[in-house]
This record gives sequence, C-alpha cells and structure tokens, in this order.
Amino acid sequence: MNRTNKVAWFVFGFLAIGVGLYPLMYVFAQEEIGLLLSKSQELLANVIWNIGFFGHILFGGPALMVGWVQFSKRFRNSNRPGIGSLGKYMFFPYL
Repeated sequence: MNRTNKVAWFVFGFLAIGVGLYPLMYVFAQEEIGLLLSKSQELLANVIWNIGFFGHILFGGPALMVGWVQFSKRFRNSNRPGIGSLGKYMFFPYL
C-alpha cells in the first residue's frame, strides 16, 4: 500500500468515525439541537416518535462507525465470519 493510499484510508476512517459519533450529540444535549429544532413541540413530546428517533441514531451511529472497514480487502479476507472472530463480532452491530 503506497503512502497516498494510507493517507486516504486514514482520512476515510477518521471521517467515518466522526460521522458515527455525531449522533451522540443528540443524546447528551440539554436542549433541542440540529434536526430537533425543526420539529414541533407536539412531535417532540410523542413517546413513539422519540423511541424511533433515538433508536435510529443509537443503532445507526455504531453501524456507521464500523461499516467503513468493510471496504478494506485485507481486513475482509483475514476476518471472514466463521474464520476470524473479529469479523464476526465487529460487524454484528452493523447488521
């Protein structure tokens, strides 16, 4: 792997992890931020909508964080489910 490719993988991984951690902002914020500012108070008070929204971001964030690794041929070939245990457990949240 040449130097340019290593830098590209680092940037790709760093950005993917950043995008995966972004939903935590909604979990730990004290008031409405981002997307929640565009929603009505009635919708924000709806329990079913909140379960759906927070469930989506809590499961989607980790999936985005680990999903970028699937593009690495070296990792994919050495950690196939059933062969290597890391691949089996790392992609479980992604599914």
